[in-house]
Amino acid sequence: MKAALVVAALMTPAAAGPCLVDGLAPQVITPSGSVIDQYGGVVVAAVSTPMQPGADPSAQSSWRFRVGTKRRKTKITKLAPGLALYALSAHEHGLGVRMALEDTKDHTAVEVELGFMATRAMPVDPAPKVTAITHTTNGPMMRESQTVATLSAPPPAGTVALLVYSGKGDRKLARSFVLVPDLKTTSLTIYGHHRCEAEVPGTVPTHAGETVRLAWVDAGGHVSLLTEPITVTKR
Repeated sequence: MKAALVVAALMTPAAAGPCLVDGLAPQVITPSGSVIDQYGGVVVAAVSTPMQPGADPSAQSSWRFRVGTKRRKTKITKLAPGLALYALSAHEHGLGVRMALEDTKDHTAVEVELGFMATRAMPVDPAPKVTAITHTTNGPMMRESQTVATLSAPPPAGTVALLVYSGKGDRKLARSFVLVPDLKTTSLTIYGHHRCEAEVPGTVPTHAGETVRLAWVDAGGHVSLLTEPITVTKR
């Protein structure tokens, strides 16, 4: 995994009363200079920003990879509502090739290097080591809720996000995600909602009594093994 730390800017909780709801904007999570293998790509997240609310912006079909002088269409795979993986088609990979992901023509969002992993299957990290997941709600006026996962070990090096799946563990699309701001942490808010924050369309809240499974995502978009099903308890 490649080391990367990205913190999504979130609004500071305010007292109950009128507030302007944030919007969403795409943000590249994979750091510039990363080596991307044939199983991965560039990770892009929808983050809260002072804009008008709208659709999930993580999958931008107009973004292109530029390899040399050629601009190539991206293959976009949604990992969760608000989190997407941008990659070139398999036949376009080449060892040591530099490429740029452009959000507009001639404007580079991130530059990475194409590598090659000499395995037939993508190696995956172990599942997150979770001791408990708890949920709290802070009063009807504030309309705030928070679901926290307590870990017995911090995230692996290079982790950029945590995916939350349903208890059945369907890996096609997670129900939600959270960016990992600190690789030393042993506590992560896997779902939080404040009345003034924008929520990514399609996100499924995680509350007490529900069963979920968790997985890490690294800077190259590789998804770890899933935890066993964990039931969320009320705190």
